[in-house]
Amino acid sequence: MKIPINTLPLCLFILKGPLATCAFSVNPSSLQESPPIHHPRTTRRRRTNKKKDHDSVVISPLFYRLRDQYDTNTGIGPLHGLAGPGKLAGTQALIQALLQEHHDESSSSLLELLDNTRDPKMGTTPFHWAVCGMTTSLQGGGGSIQVCQWMIDRVFEEGGKDSVVKLCNLPCRTHHSTPLMYAAWGGNVRLCELLLDEGEADPMYADKRGQNALHWAAAAGHLKVCQYLAGKRYHQYFSSASALLLEEAEDDGAVQEQEGADSSSAKHMEHGPILETDNSGLTSLDYAIQYNRDDIIEWMMKVL
Repeated sequence: MKIPINTLPLCLFILKGPLATCAFSVNPSSLQESPPIHHPRTTRRRRTNKKKDHDSVVISPLFYRLRDQYDTNTGIGPLHGLAGPGKLAGTQALIQALLQEHHDESSSSLLELLDNTRDPKMGTTPFHWAVCGMTTSLQGGGGSIQVCQWMIDRVFEEGGKDSVVKLCNLPCRTHHSTPLMYAAWGGNVRLCELLLDEGEADPMYADKRGQNALHWAAAAGHLKVCQYLAGKRYHQYFSSASALLLEEAEDDGAVQEQEGADSSSAKHMEHGPILETDNSGLTSLDYAIQYNRDDIIEWMMKVL
């Protein structure tokens, strides 16, 4: 028995109990008269319009006032959600509106705005998210050079070099982790170089757990970042420390006594970053082994 197509919805609505499991045969020819519900072109147009509508929401005045409104599930605010994926235009528009709105308040500069805009879970700023490339579903996506460079340039225009240094060394509130650590976790060597060159980020700084940027890079599995931090930048800081100790020894007239110590400590200076331990006594090599980072393990073993 075939049921007319115009009566099929009514029949399905009425059927209950065991009758609801019965299968009805519908004549395919009767369906040709009605147009398809989802045409491919219509679907594309709807998706395009949806994207435009989303962009209009981002730059709407109502969205500007949502700085303190965080998602109840993730605890993430709108500025984090724009800076993390690297949406430069949306980040610029929202920051500009927030600065104008809070012109006479504590968040009158970008540095103050970023410092006061932290997610309630980790206490990170949107700048942390930008250097790491963090989103609600991905942690460590490579970061955004454009967003970070624009933030640094804007902070420099407002407060000079000192403000940039403060921004690039701004710790989060939970573990006191710096943007350099988040950049190392994201795996972008250019962002690490940007923070070190323009922001004078301290690569020897350890967070609340005693971990430095090299620990983060090794745990995340970014070989190039590990090589950059342990080689070029760390060696510069350790060389400066070695020169300072040598000057102090010369002032004390104990150069000859220090010659033997210098030769024995030269190797420690060279491999010091890899051998540094956190509060649990773990080195960056230990973290590479713990997370099965084979390429980093091979490189570190060759260096040591």
